[in-house]
Amino acid sequence: MQRIIFLFTPNGTVPPDFWPDQTGPDFQLKRILTPLAEFKKQMITLKGVCNKVNGDGDRHMRGMSCLLTGDELLPGNIQGGSDKPAGWARNISIDQEIAQFLQARKENATRFGSLEIGVAVPNRADPWTRVTYAGSNQPVAPNSDPYALFEKLYGQVKDRENLGSVLDEVKDDLRKIAASVDPAERELLDQHATFVREMEKDLQSAGTAHLIVPPPTLEQGVALDNDGIPKVSRMQ
Repeated sequence: MQRIIFLFTPNGTVPPDFWPDQTGPDFQLKRILTPLAEFKKQMITLKGVCNKVNGDGDRHMRGMSCLLTGDELLPGNIQGGSDKPAGWARNISIDQEIAQFLQARKENATRFGSLEIGVAVPNRADPWTRVTYAGSNQPVAPNSDPYALFEKLYGQVKDRENLGSVLDEVKDDLRKIAASVDPAERELLDQHATFVREMEKDLQSAGTAHLIVPPPTLEQGVALDNDGIPKVSRMQ
């Protein structure tokens, strides 16, 4: 399975800790890129690439919302730091174009065609907080809550675990009750147990039944604020 990941860091990076000093295949990774060391042979660092999209809105609005669309913003009433307000992006973003193309083919389709994930995204909707677009004037909101994202991805896994534990805990009690009731009531108990077993089978056959990697264990109680950014980034 192949994946494509677009990572956007607002306000740039720390250049001395990011850009390699050498060129060619023997370049050395700086501190920020060190976590990608195992992929170094497949990496290319492109410096000096400029996304020169003009039009309405300020540079921050265009830098964010035009990055993956390559097109100008629509006219609108969101006033930034320029003399012209603007609206949402005019075109679909490349990540959603790729996702729609692959999801339309059964051999490539996955449970989630794309995942939009953020860290400390401000709780508002505007061109400064949206980089992904499903189409013209169709911003896609990122999920910046790791606990909500976990529930979205692995909720059915936890349902299966809980259901399995319930059945294991009550089966002895059901057996004892069945031995002490009349045949008609015993038949009702059997029907109920069969119904629950069918529910379990349905859950086991869900799209998350065969995971490539097990669900992660998230630290609980991490604050979704500025101080929690390092931990939230790793959780996401």
